[in-house]
Amino acid sequence: MKKYGIVIAAMSAVIGLMVLASPEEFVKMIVIILGVVALANGCFNLSFARSFEKKSFYRENILIRGWSSIAVGLLAIFLPLVFASALWTVMLYIMAIYLLFSAGFELYGVSKLNDSSIEKKRYVAEALISIFFAIFLLIVPGKIGLMLVRLFGLFLIACGIVLGFTFIKNRTLVIEPDSVYDDVDDEEDED
Repeated sequence: MKKYGIVIAAMSAVIGLMVLASPEEFVKMIVIILGVVALANGCFNLSFARSFEKKSFYRENILIRGWSSIAVGLLAIFLPLVFASALWTVMLYIMAIYLLFSAGFELYGVSKLNDSSIEKKRYVAEALISIFFAIFLLIVPGKIGLMLVRLFGLFLIACGIVLGFTFIKNRTLVIEPDSVYDDVDDEEDED
């Protein structure tokens, strides 16, 4: 890890500069990444739903979330790339509504799992992360949102600088074997 510390610090600072220079592009990248995650989550949910009984409520819940994840993921990835940039704002709102819808469905599904042996903490954490990203996406289109994105860029630059100084300050000193002088051997030679 120490070996790559400077590289990580430099990448953090460069990404921070890119976010600071064009926050709109950063938001577009986040929407595409969230689209890819939604697409992967939908595929996972569809494959996971096969393990439940055909007529169970939880299976239907997962199937609905899975197909909606795939649809919104594909929209988030391809729609803004094909049409004008005005659709980015619309896509931000669609993605935020989808995340809130998905989190609500997930929390409702978890509430129905009271007597089952299925781990619930992971699903609650996933729902809370979805709510966080939904709130972020609802805030971003306004001036406050772009200011927050720029502050995030400044934060990344500061982290890169601090990490860089820390790794430079704490680097290990390497001594070449030829330059080591051993006093013990000299004392033995004198006796």
